[in-house]
Amino acid sequence: MVALRQDRIPSQAGYRGINYTKMIDEWDTVVKGIKGVVRFLEDETIFDAQRLPSYTAIPIIAAIWEHLPTQPDQLGNARYLLRKFLWRAFLTSRYEQSSTSNALQDFRGLKKVLRDGADEDVVPILNADSYPLPTPEMVLQADWPKRKTILGRGLLALQIKCGAEDLADGARASIATITSKEHPREYHHLFPASTLEDAEVPNKEAFRALNCALVTWRTNRTISNKDPIAYLKERSDNSALGEKELRRRLKTHLIPYSKLAVGYDGLEDQERRTRVKTDYDAFLSARATILADAAQQACEGKTLELNELLHNED
Repeated sequence: MVALRQDRIPSQAGYRGINYTKMIDEWDTVVKGIKGVVRFLEDETIFDAQRLPSYTAIPIIAAIWEHLPTQPDQLGNARYLLRKFLWRAFLTSRYEQSSTSNALQDFRGLKKVLRDGADEDVVPILNADSYPLPTPEMVLQADWPKRKTILGRGLLALQIKCGAEDLADGARASIATITSKEHPREYHHLFPASTLEDAEVPNKEAFRALNCALVTWRTNRTISNKDPIAYLKERSDNSALGEKELRRRLKTHLIPYSKLAVGYDGLEDQERRTRVKTDYDAFLSARATILADAAQQACEGKTLELNELLHNED
């Protein structure tokens, strides 16, 4: 952050050239920027480092904080700009390589927009031609979010932004529930890995971001490796509000209930394996479209509307 404020690349070479006297003189502004970005991340439901898609955007927003206007309407527009920037940092390839030099370029561009009234096209990351937003095809290939990939974690961040309520107890994703040591959140396979393995679906395809939901460890153990329809029925039967409530909870994970409510009791082995492959492909395709639409809206700075994103699930 300090390097960016002094127009230096945030790298080891850049740090060596920092004017530390100036840093100390401006320390109150530095602290204000750090506090501001913490609040901003909480507003955008980014709660912990374990699920952070990309660190690079954080010092940029902290460094730019002093340039935010105070007039309410102008401040609203500035926060709208920062939301677009943040989610593009989480959902595009901008910071996969040369992240430090790219960070300085984007910081300079954001500063020109906020301080000088320049057009947004001076901010490289906002150029969709250079850094396209994720398409359904790109989303399909996104890696398991527990692994440190920007898009995989970015897609999970979208779900947390939508609430990501636990399928059993209905607890919404929050700082308290995400970081709880008593009931920690775990990465759950919506189509069980064992079911996909039996159907000869490659392991890497089972560990796709699209097959993941963040649930409590207790719910994860309860669901275990049951076919989707079996655990959905259990959750529905155990909920005081029944299937309607379960459908609503699934929406908060951007999960299409209609494509997940599949089961394989009574099928012969080969028929079951064929059905699993077909159902899994259909589920991945449907959820990829939903998440790509959500990514588009988030990267435009918009509020995510679940009923709009999952209108076919009503």
